[in-house]
Order: sequence, then C-alpha cells, then structure tokens
Amino acid sequence: MRLPSATIWDCQFFALEQMPPLLRNMSSTRKGKADVRAAFLEKIDAVKTPEEARAAFPELEKIWQSIFDLVEKHAGEQYLYRYEQLMRDDI
Repeated sequence: MRLPSATIWDCQFFALEQMPPLLRNMSSTRKGKADVRAAFLEKIDAVKTPEEARAAFPELEKIWQSIFDLVEKHAGEQYLYRYEQLMRDDI
C-alpha cells in the first residue's frame, strides 16, 4: 500500500494506528518520556550555578558523583599499576 504525500508525523500516526495494543502502549510511554525531557530542559535552563543545579536535581547529582568517584578510583588504580610496572622494569 502506498501512502499519499505525507509528512513524517502522518506516517508515524499511521504506523501507530496499525500497531497491536501492547506496542501502542509502549509508544505512549515514549511520549511521556518526551514530556519529562522537556520539563527537565526547561528547569535546567533556569539554573544559574552548579550549586543550584545540584539542589534542583539531587538524584542526578548523586548519579554523576557516583560516576566521577568510579572514574577517579579507576584512574588512580591505573596510575598505581603503571607506576609499579615502571618500578619493576627499572630494577
């Protein structure tokens, strides 16, 4: 079946209507994620300093801090490993 001249939005709507109900519900979940993303971007645009951002998004701050801690730990371990390797090679 060939669709008449349509925009991408028309095609997405057509595809959504042809989906089984379970997949249609999953698609509506994606729309909810878009709303969350839009709200986040609107709120983060109003933030002026890193401190305000941390206060506005405490869960996100915890996630990022965990990532930074892991990177710092890994980098320290790699530095120590390389140092010990160099010390062994010099002897």
